[in-house]
Amino acid sequence: MKRRQITVQEANAPHTQGLLCFTRFQMPQYFLREGRETMTLPGAVGKYLVLSRRQRHVLRYHAHGRRLTLPAILRPPLLTERGLILCSGFPPSLSFTHSRRMLTYRDIPDEVAGMTAEILRQDFL
Repeated sequence: MKRRQITVQEANAPHTQGLLCFTRFQMPQYFLREGRETMTLPGAVGKYLVLSRRQRHVLRYHAHGRRLTLPAILRPPLLTERGLILCSGFPPSLSFTHSRRMLTYRDIPDEVAGMTAEILRQDFL
């Protein structure tokens, strides 16, 4: 996903599509624009909606080690992440793979990993 700055006039243009982020009073607000419809939503939800529609998959599940790994910039929505953390009782570990920051959740059962992928509209790599 490319990130670029646009003006409010460009955001209101009829041809503008996709996930938009505006910072207001130092708080980011996310909007998803499709056709003539614009909806406000949490940033994590918007990112996974866009990934799903573009058929981009970012989740990795290692069944033998019971680990779920994803890019740190694509942290799951709050309640989904809370469920993943409750599986082990620990926050995700941060690592670097090919100069990309990755989050790894450990002790994730197969069923929870499958539900997470379904909620996020993702397939495993």
